[in-house]
Amino acid sequence: MKKPMSEDFLNRRFQVFSAVATLLSFTKAANALCMTQPAATFQVKQLEEQFNCKLFIRAHNKVVLTNEGESMMMYLSDFKNTFLEKNKQQSSIKELEKCFGIPLFSEDGKLTSEAIEFANSIYTIRTLSSTD
Repeated sequence: MKKPMSEDFLNRRFQVFSAVATLLSFTKAANALCMTQPAATFQVKQLEEQFNCKLFIRAHNKVVLTNEGESMMMYLSDFKNTFLEKNKQQSSIKELEKCFGIPLFSEDGKLTSEAIEFANSIYTIRTLSSTD
C-alpha cells in the first residue's frame, strides 16, 4: 500500500492534473501555474503512482485523458462544485447571523437554542397575524 501523502502535496497534484486536463498540455499547464514543465509532469506522475493508474495518454506533443483521467476530472469537478456551494451556504448563514444578531448553528452543526427560540417567535407572530 502506498504511503499517504500530505494534503498540501495532494492538493498541488490535483491542481496540476486539473490544469493539464483542461489545457491538454503539460507545458501550458506549467506556464499557467508558474512552474516548469518537468515539475508538472512529475506531479502528475506522482498522482498516477498514488492511484495506480494512467491519467493521460501522452504522444509526442499531444495529451489525451484516459478513462481514469476522465473519472478523476468528473470527481474533482463535483468536489469543487460541492465546496463552492458549501462556502456559499456558510456565507449566507454568516450574513443571517449578523442580521439577526444571534448564532444560528453550534460547532457541531445543530441549531442553537437562540435560533430555535427566534424561529418559534416568528412562527407565533405569523400565526397570530394570520388569525386577525
